[in-house]
Amino acid sequence: MGSSDSLCERCGECCHFEIPITLLDIHHMARYLDMADEKAFQEHIQDKVSSRSSLFMIRKNENRACVFLTDENRCAIHKAKPKACGFYVCTHNSNKEVLPWTATCTDPAARAELWEQSIAAMITKAYIKKNGAAWNDADYYKAIVSIYDNVVISNRQKIKLARNKAGASLAMIYDCSQCEKQGACAKETPVTLDDIRRITAHLGVARKAFFREKIASEPSISTGGFKLIRDKHCIFFHPEKHCTIEKVRPRHCHFTPCPRKTKGDEMWDSLFLGSGTVEEQFRHQVALAVTRQYIAECGVTYNKHVIKKLLGTIDHLASDNSELEIFCKKIAPYRYVDDTLAIV
Repeated sequence: MGSSDSLCERCGECCHFEIPITLLDIHHMARYLDMADEKAFQEHIQDKVSSRSSLFMIRKNENRACVFLTDENRCAIHKAKPKACGFYVCTHNSNKEVLPWTATCTDPAARAELWEQSIAAMITKAYIKKNGAAWNDADYYKAIVSIYDNVVISNRQKIKLARNKAGASLAMIYDCSQCEKQGACAKETPVTLDDIRRITAHLGVARKAFFREKIASEPSISTGGFKLIRDKHCIFFHPEKHCTIEKVRPRHCHFTPCPRKTKGDEMWDSLFLGSGTVEEQFRHQVALAVTRQYIAECGVTYNKHVIKKLLGTIDHLASDNSELEIFCKKIAPYRYVDDTLAIV
């Protein structure tokens, strides 16, 4: 039974799939069943590791269904079910292709669950590498403590999850407020026409004046769009270490990973599950393309009539649901999907 329980027909089909499970899932299961962790491990986990997810798997009954599937096609441990079950998106009786839930989730709580799952999966794989599918009391409890130590998230921390083009998992958590290079971390602050419209409206300033006073004389190296004037810091960075336009800051600041945390250029090619929705990311990509079109035609100088025309183009393209669907399919491989889903 997946995350969309209100739509679940309780056919039990998904409970016949391979169900990956982490050490943290086993720990939660044991607490729910009020039994020792070792007993839960020995009785309810298969004695082999999945070749697909490299994680443990829940045992199956004689009908090849999950041992926790009841005769009424309900989950006997629903409140403590594996995270993979919660991430599953049902396609039963649906002719439409459905993207995995983890490819498009935007809720902060959902991102926290993905972070927890990524940590639990990583540490479970380390346990399996050392012990295989066997129980090891010391290593098990050491792993559980390590998972809990690493999934604590404060309100100030940012979670970003994705994959690179080769399919490798990319997961980061960081707290900008604790960084000694806050505001000076990036070499430039790219902005689009859509960003400029939003920022000028917030500040109550004319776009022409904004171009003259805030926009650099050369296009952005990283995006090909505009970029803000800067010295050591972004022009909107306050000396007391905060963004003065936080609520309307450039979308680039939402969607790119911390440049000090990246481990190679491949991380910049990924669409991170960061602050913002998939729709906002789509709009940003549209705005980037249209902004490049403007620069090809007008350079970085202000042209009122062309700007007005292209802002209308951004609004039109960003509201095209068919293009949004294409975008979602395009970015799905880069989102955090495989380790948290049972794909058959």
